[in-house]
Formats: sequence, structure tokens, C-alpha cells
Amino acid sequence: MPVPPVLVVTPPPIRTPRGPLSPKFAGGEHKWTGLPQAVAEVCAQLGCPLFDAGTIIQSSEVDGVHLDADAHLALGDALRPVVRQLLRG
Repeated sequence: MPVPPVLVVTPPPIRTPRGPLSPKFAGGEHKWTGLPQAVAEVCAQLGCPLFDAGTIIQSSEVDGVHLDADAHLALGDALRPVVRQLLRG
């Protein structure tokens, strides 16, 4: 069975965490800095397709970390043609 290509999706930037999960993600907005560039370098070295979700969506204003419903829809819409093209090979 053929192995499908792997698409790496870099998450959007973390905002300042809020709510009950904020201690778990404290400082995440600073730790995230440079992540898309680092992932892009690794993907380039491995020849792996990459999609930077931060170019399309933002993390939720509610908790600063997760995606809200609109962001999920926008990301899905943006990924649809990318995945379709990858699967066509």
C-alpha cells in the first residue's frame, strides 16, 4: 500500500493564555517565537510539505491557545486544496 505524503501544519501563534488552562500554557506566547521558521527549516531539509496555519488563522481570544469554530472552518477551507493536490501526487 503506498504511503501518502505527510503535511506538517505549523500552528498559529499563541496569544497570552487565559482561563483555567493559563498556568499550563504560561509563557507560551514567548516560547512560540521562531517555531514556524524552525519547522520550515526541518521540512525543507526533509522535503516535507509545510503549511503555516498562522498565515490564515489566529488562536482564540477566549483562551489564547485553542482554535475557535471560525478558525477551524477557515483552516479546513485553506487546507482543502493543499491536501487535494498532495493526494493527487
